[in-house]
Amino acid sequence: FENEGPELARIRRINESVTELAPNGLPSDIVPWLGILLRNREKKIESLYTEFFELIEALYKKAVHCHVPGSIQNFTHSMLAAREEALLQKKCDSQYLTEANMVQILLDVFGASTDTTIGELRWLCLTMTRKPEIQAKIQREIQDYLGKLRTI
Repeated sequence: FENEGPELARIRRINESVTELAPNGLPSDIVPWLGILLRNREKKIESLYTEFFELIEALYKKAVHCHVPGSIQNFTHSMLAAREEALLQKKCDSQYLTEANMVQILLDVFGASTDTTIGELRWLCLTMTRKPEIQAKIQREIQDYLGKLRTI
């Protein structure tokens, strides 16, 4: 999808909404019966996940439609190329490269990894505020590997 297109804006909105509703996950993931007490929140999260799934599935279908074998324009095209190669080589694991599994990979990459990254960045920011020596070490590493004049 485009860098600042409507699909990315939708993904961001969904992520922000999920983070706002359940910043530390759903209590029902730990204590299932809390899902009954917090049903409104659970329904909102369910609705957001459904919207996210439908969006990713639509983006996958769009990428499949415009895919030209031998031309890789995005991550989905690289997955399709890998599947084509596995099918041509008759690899035994090619049976797992179904459309449903390909969509699930995209959901994992753009969904699960986002939550993990957000959590890690929050932890890092908190650690840097409590331990200035960690912040100094990270700053040195950035300067050593990226340089002082390079913008991030």
